[in-house]
Amino acid sequence: MSPRQFIGWIFILGGALLQSPAFAENEAAAGYAAADVQAEATAGLNFDTVFETYIGPIPVVEGDDGANSQIREPTRAAADSPPLQLPPSPEINLPRIRNLLSAGALTLAESLLVAGLPARVGQSDWFDWQRELWEVREKNNKRDRLIESLLVLAENVQGDQRLEVLERLVEVQQKNGDFLIARAGLRDLMLMVNSDPVRTARLRRLLIQNYLESGLVADADAASVRYQEEYLPDDTEWNLLRGQILIENEEPSKAVAQLVGLQDQKARLMLVLARLYEGSLKPIAVIAHLEGDEVFTFTSPELEHLRAAITAEAARLANQPGIRVRMLENLLAADAGSIPMLPEATPERLLKAYGDLATIAGNDAHLLLGNDLEWAKHADELPPEKAPVARAIYAMLLQKDGGGPAVGTAHWGLIDLLLSDGLYRVVLALYGDGSPLGLLPDVGDALSLRLSRHALEAGDYSIAAQVVTSLEQPPDGMTDWRWQLQIARLEIFSGQSQVGADRLLQVLKDTDEVEEQELDRLLQVAFDLQAISRDDLALKVFEAAGPFARTVRQRRELLFWMGESQIGEGRFAQGADLFLQSSEVAGQQLDLWGQSARFRAAEALVDAGLLQDAFNVYRSLLKESSNENRQLQLRQKLQNLNLLEAVRSE
Repeated sequence: MSPRQFIGWIFILGGALLQSPAFAENEAAAGYAAADVQAEATAGLNFDTVFETYIGPIPVVEGDDGANSQIREPTRAAADSPPLQLPPSPEINLPRIRNLLSAGALTLAESLLVAGLPARVGQSDWFDWQRELWEVREKNNKRDRLIESLLVLAENVQGDQRLEVLERLVEVQQKNGDFLIARAGLRDLMLMVNSDPVRTARLRRLLIQNYLESGLVADADAASVRYQEEYLPDDTEWNLLRGQILIENEEPSKAVAQLVGLQDQKARLMLVLARLYEGSLKPIAVIAHLEGDEVFTFTSPELEHLRAAITAEAARLANQPGIRVRMLENLLAADAGSIPMLPEATPERLLKAYGDLATIAGNDAHLLLGNDLEWAKHADELPPEKAPVARAIYAMLLQKDGGGPAVGTAHWGLIDLLLSDGLYRVVLALYGDGSPLGLLPDVGDALSLRLSRHALEAGDYSIAAQVVTSLEQPPDGMTDWRWQLQIARLEIFSGQSQVGADRLLQVLKDTDEVEEQELDRLLQVAFDLQAISRDDLALKVFEAAGPFARTVRQRRELLFWMGESQIGEGRFAQGADLFLQSSEVAGQQLDLWGQSARFRAAEALVDAGLLQDAFNVYRSLLKESSNENRQLQLRQKLQNLNLLEAVRSE
């Protein structure tokens, strides 16, 4: 049974939930109650999964009534296991694969396609399967693998199929940012298809797009002029492309002429931008239009980002730093990145806007330059609706050469207000290694806990670990023991498995006695190590925890999980020994736990090549079992061993 059946790392800060695994037998029959340890909600940092170390009997057969049966899962794969591979099956077909795609099962769909493709060689739909594989890998963001497969395929097909493959190849290379390679491929491909006007036109558009995305705006403009003259295109896609080129080439009036009359939402936004740069639409009017017109309510994040970036640019031109600050904060919080035709929202630009806004606010309040404490006091007293102004003042104080007496207050105030307004990503943009405000400062335990909570929600485990390890003491209501366990989990999930394991070992070294439930919690963190295939570290933790296991339940569980980790390390005989020891704790071999552990031992003995020993264990289980389903499976196991022995003796 894989440890993954018993661990699930779902930490939602209102309380974590771990679904109990289904077992082959009724848990009451196992002879012990579940240790259902509910995590306490403490100080906003709670990622305590329900630390259930009740490990039900290992399912060896279908249950007596078949209602709660579950067959043992294979031993977990390594963290870097290769993509799933499936054998060919007549049931694999494109409609089935497309259904998987629509359900979001992209990796499974890819595996079925790879498995089914060999059987399609020579069939009329073989190339359709290839096309489907391209789409799957594109959607699954596996462009490098897609490029590799297209390169191989291009060497093995001819005619129109080869041209289609090469065209798709340059498209993917371009999306992947390999502009120079894609451009060379496009030129070669255009020479190959110069007698096909439709394909040539399509490739020329791709080349124009390549120039534009590469920053070669003049080349894009020249190529698009020639294209316009030769093909007279008038579709929306072309007008958007040509309009973008004209805006980036600082020809906004021509862009207006290109875009006017188009009903496409992106075209309407670009038209506003072109008129802003042309001067026919004043910045204040642009802001009013984009902020107040219901037409500009988008479902697409990309279009919403474009709207915000245009508004930020109009606010810059209108000397409206308050609006600019709000837009830049939103763009950084959304991780919008670079937006064509407009200045990118960067931490540096946000700090400049903060400075402009703070200057206006300081003048309005008659604050004197150099009196940092008065500036900080003014920011502290601003009402919640003025939070952007307060953030601006704090940020301005932090940009002063040599700092000042209000630096600590400013750091605290800026981070506090950003988190309060849901702008966690802006904190990460402003603070960190190489960021304009430097590394995250010490802002006190309470605010650090809030920051760690946001980091956890965003899956930024390394940030959360960095923050919580700086705390001087556990949150109120949390023991140091439990606090250390939570930090260890963060370290493990942030890629610092050795550090996390060392912390667990130190925790055990520093204590004389551990309560049963607290040991269960520590074992859960050891299961985390198993989940990432660090069985070597898990074994060290299990061994150190051994002396603290006082109950029959915990002793047998520890032995069992040590056996699983030994198997994870490829030591099957040692694993079998530990399973057998687990079955014998308190002389309970014949209960369901004991039987299940011995069944697992027999499996390990087979893997170790000790067939006779495995035969003996299976046979003893058969003699003791009165359940027909269990007997049937055990007889099958014995039969398989006889076959293996026969093959071995040949």
